[in-house]
Amino acid sequence: MLLRATLILGLVVSLAGTGCAQLLVGGLTAAQALQPISDAQEVQIGNQAVRQILADPKTRLYPGEALNQYVTRIGRQLAQETSRSGLPWRFGIIESPDLNAFAVPGGAIFVTTGALAAMKNEAELAAVLAHEITHVVERHGIDQLKRAMVAQGLAIAALGTSPQIAQAAGSIALRIALNGYGRDAEFESDRLGVVLAAANGYDPQALADFLATIARRSGETPGWLVPLASHPPVSQRIEAIAQIVRERKLTGSVRNTESFKRMTAPL
Repeated sequence: MLLRATLILGLVVSLAGTGCAQLLVGGLTAAQALQPISDAQEVQIGNQAVRQILADPKTRLYPGEALNQYVTRIGRQLAQETSRSGLPWRFGIIESPDLNAFAVPGGAIFVTTGALAAMKNEAELAAVLAHEITHVVERHGIDQLKRAMVAQGLAIAALGTSPQIAQAAGSIALRIALNGYGRDAEFESDRLGVVLAAANGYDPQALADFLATIARRSGETPGWLVPLASHPPVSQRIEAIAQIVRERKLTGSVRNTESFKRMTAPL
């Protein structure tokens, strides 16, 4: 999960600007609160979140076509091995020194140039992308999104017919994604992400290596590792990864160090 509080404030569009006062629907019933968010609605919400990310003047996408294609190829390869392979998976690179990556509902995933520059090999990139893919696959944050929509008086059923409600839902989803999905979700994404990456042949130790590298950096507080209440300590995450590797006897060995260095050299 990603970006620092200063960037969160810059990215999230205030609900006050979406005309929410006109969107309030009185008397939301328990049945409405329990109404599921479909894949199509989730993609719609994610699209709105992406528009808001890209509309922020402080957010710049990395223009290098070769590196973008490289990240996208690895990400899609991993996503195709999940139960939600049919989502319109998208991968992008944000120019930022922060060591970060994040995912919004519907399959849009971003990684920063700072994170890519800190990685040592393709296995670490795959591990980070697999972690974020898992957040989407497991629909982390969807229940939080539904509760927030009900609290705001936004009808889930109106998502397909009201652009204003979709925009408001996108703002909520983005705020949730940037603040973190919670400790349990982070642990689950670490574990399942490692399994996913290893199933594609990557070294299952790569995520722990990346976490350890970042944790050793003095004077930095990267968003992905900020010690928020929603994020478990790095040492616990590394320990949990080691446990799942032992339990599942994960044996992937691909690292692709030299090719990764060539691709990220422009950074």
